[in-house]
Amino acid sequence: MTAGLEDFCAEQEAPLYSEGMNVLHDLDPQERTLEDVSDCVSDSDEYFGDNFYDDWDNRAINGIADLQTVKFKELTADQIRRLHFPDRSVAFSFYNLYAKMNGFSARKSRIRRNVNNDVTQQAFVCFRQGFRDLYSDNDAARRKREPRPTTRCGCGAEMRVHIHEETGRWIVSYFQEEHNHEMLDDMLTFMLPGHRKMNSAAIDQMNMMLKVGIKTPQIYSSFVHTAGGFHNVPFLKRDMYNQIDKQRRLIGGDAKACLKYLESTAAESPGMFVQYLADDEDRLVHLFWSDNCSQLDYHLFGDVVAFDATYRKNKYMCPLVVFSSVNC
Repeated sequence: MTAGLEDFCAEQEAPLYSEGMNVLHDLDPQERTLEDVSDCVSDSDEYFGDNFYDDWDNRAINGIADLQTVKFKELTADQIRRLHFPDRSVAFSFYNLYAKMNGFSARKSRIRRNVNNDVTQQAFVCFRQGFRDLYSDNDAARRKREPRPTTRCGCGAEMRVHIHEETGRWIVSYFQEEHNHEMLDDMLTFMLPGHRKMNSAAIDQMNMMLKVGIKTPQIYSSFVHTAGGFHNVPFLKRDMYNQIDKQRRLIGGDAKACLKYLESTAAESPGMFVQYLADDEDRLVHLFWSDNCSQLDYHLFGDVVAFDATYRKNKYMCPLVVFSSVNC
């Protein structure tokens, strides 16, 4: 795969939308009022008219399993506008799979909330929607790398869903199928970030190979060889590096959470003993703890102390040793 295509795919890695964000400030001034959201809820009934509930059950997408029976290549815009979903997650899964079958990728965009801070509307857009933020001259001078190729071109393709108050379902209130750019070939669509994913089996196999000292490029080559070609592997080598980095961050977070829990427990139970050792890079190396109950048991049943090192190295690359005592 060429470097240009990797840069093209990497451009889409930065998320546009964060689930916890309040994005009303991105809207036009006349759209910022909560009353506008309420108006959107009633617009759907006016759009469908008296036929709103016609063939209601057959228009439902009730879960991920239903997507397996959808013929995405044959769907028309009018058919999509009449679909409804149980939640936003299923709606996005539908639109993302529709995108994959039609040569583009999708991402989540703006949300709108009501006075109770409940999400009432969600927009899903083409991955080339909008434009890249322009850097100032000072920012450009400080950049150590050349900017990635521009991929966003202001594409207007979008599917917007909002909650229907009477049924509690998420209905399609707006759908635009026109793009202002060429679609990718079906053989290349899987390379877009929205369609790349390492499943649990691939992650487990990668971790096992890492433990025995195999390098990441060789691991990816093994996946390619086993699958019969790059086009049969649903992720890139870049995704493997990202997954490894994610696991390292999680492990660091687990260590901090463990120490925080033990220290808070020791503060509540003064007799508890906790001691740990970190290396020069502030990584946890050794950890030992003994609570009040264990110390009491040792005084009562301390004739024999067993040193159990059966639990060998795990994903944290640290052995777990258990001390237990027996009263003879």
